[in-house]
Amino acid sequence: MNAETEAGAGASRRIAEGALYVAIGSSFAAGPGIPPIVERRAGRSGRNYPHQVADALGLRLTDVTRSGATTADVLEGRRGVPPQVGAVTAGTALVTITVGGNDLGYIGGLIKAGLAAAIARRLDPQDRADRSRADRDRADRDRGGRLSRMAARWVRDRVSLEVDGDRVEAAERAMTAVGEAVRRRAPAARVLFVDYLTIVGSCERAAVVPAPLLPLTPAELRQAARTAELLAAAFAAAAERSGAELVRASAASLGHGPLSPEPWVTGYEGSLLRRKAAVPYHPTLTGMTAVAGLVVEHLRTHP
Repeated sequence: MNAETEAGAGASRRIAEGALYVAIGSSFAAGPGIPPIVERRAGRSGRNYPHQVADALGLRLTDVTRSGATTADVLEGRRGVPPQVGAVTAGTALVTITVGGNDLGYIGGLIKAGLAAAIARRLDPQDRADRSRADRDRADRDRGGRLSRMAARWVRDRVSLEVDGDRVEAAERAMTAVGEAVRRRAPAARVLFVDYLTIVGSCERAAVVPAPLLPLTPAELRQAARTAELLAAAFAAAAERSGAELVRASAASLGHGPLSPEPWVTGYEGSLLRRKAAVPYHPTLTGMTAVAGLVVEHLRTHP
């Protein structure tokens, strides 16, 4: 039985103009760095995909997305911020959910890797993400400054983008719990899990990695891609188990990573250390518009 069938008769009707839409999620829904910012503490943009979906369909939007949110924040709240699921009521017609990446430390790990690469380059100007281990070993033998190179390597080695299976399973269970909580609060609503835009897509896997746009070693690229695949699988499982629907933004964006001709996400060139810089490894306005289009298309083609 597919998710649409499981969602039941209440979720099979078209959503009427003026109906209530609640958006739940973390920064990949909130849109930090995309003007206009309508809630600074939440890093929430007035042009994120929930706002664009609401505009396209004429819905009344309650946007409780928040940058940095985890599944626990959605279900239980944090530091005086109420749980996001509390915004869902029996009269809600549509709910979108984009959360789970922070449970795995996915984007945070990428940003830490970028910072480590920047520090390593300061310690050793010859340190580059696309240099092989053999090249670095030869450099150790052929040039002075070995201590600087060892320090740079130590900094890089402090960051790992790998996630273990237990952590992935815990995130998947928590994401499922989010979907189930939403469905209990609004049994007639259409509930859509919208997964993350791809960071390491086809262009990024094939290219020689140029620092500082994507300052990841080949091993880090493989780790990041693997984590993204596990996260996408967790979204699919959570949607199926909670009787929700799934919008695969990850698949649609495979050719739109930071190195692509039309990127839907930023690279590390948007370092937080630079004034007025974009948020690293997050959706661009183009990416948010694309995700909104995917959601609207899904709703219109799966009535």
